[in-house]
Amino acid sequence: TGSPQASLDASQPAAAPNTAGRKLVYDPSMSVEAKDPALVEAAVLKALAAAGGYAASRNVDEYATYLQLRVPVAALEGLMDLLAGQAKTLARSLSAQDVTDQYFDLEGRLRNKRLLEERYREYLKRSASLEDILAVERSLSDTTTEIEWLEGSFRDLSRRIELATLNITIRPLRAIDPSRPSLGKALSDLFAGVGDVARSAVVVLVGIIVYGVPALLLAALLWWLSFGKLGLLRRLFALVAKAKDDRKKG
Repeated sequence: TGSPQASLDASQPAAAPNTAGRKLVYDPSMSVEAKDPALVEAAVLKALAAAGGYAASRNVDEYATYLQLRVPVAALEGLMDLLAGQAKTLARSLSAQDVTDQYFDLEGRLRNKRLLEERYREYLKRSASLEDILAVERSLSDTTTEIEWLEGSFRDLSRRIELATLNITIRPLRAIDPSRPSLGKALSDLFAGVGDVARSAVVVLVGIIVYGVPALLLAALLWWLSFGKLGLLRRLFALVAKAKDDRKKG
């Protein structure tokens, strides 16, 4: 058996992951429903500006208003809570991508390229021949181009770490259509329809009983008189046939 200390440790909840020192890119989203979407949008944009963020894009169609906001990470959850307080939340998500390795890789490559650039500049000062000067200048030009690319990538990644990209959808509150029947009215109409069908079925059944049964009895009586035990029609046919035979013999 394990020690008491081991049992105690196993019963403890798992610790939350430590994000201290990690470089994270947040991509949250929210979908809300509001009676006055324009009023909610204005409140969100005002809070966004106060937090030091900005709206990257805005699109509107007949269904909703779509906003893409760049929000300082420190103000992100507060802004999302403010939006939740202004409108009915339909969906809310907050996910993060860990870019720590990418961040420090770019930082290290950029630092090394800058050191290499300085060395090339020193070589260029000491180069005596034209051939050496041209070779060093080509290498220096290539290194400078790489530095510019790395600086752009590092700047973009740093910006994404500092500012979360919050996508917001604000839908107008769905109004109740007065021409559309309520659930109670729909059920009432349904049962009324069932009642109409039942009444029609009863009428048909009564009609069958009142008219169908006597007609059936009359047909049975006629058959019995004509072809049954009494057989009046059968006897008539027999007499006609006998009369024809007598005429032939005579």
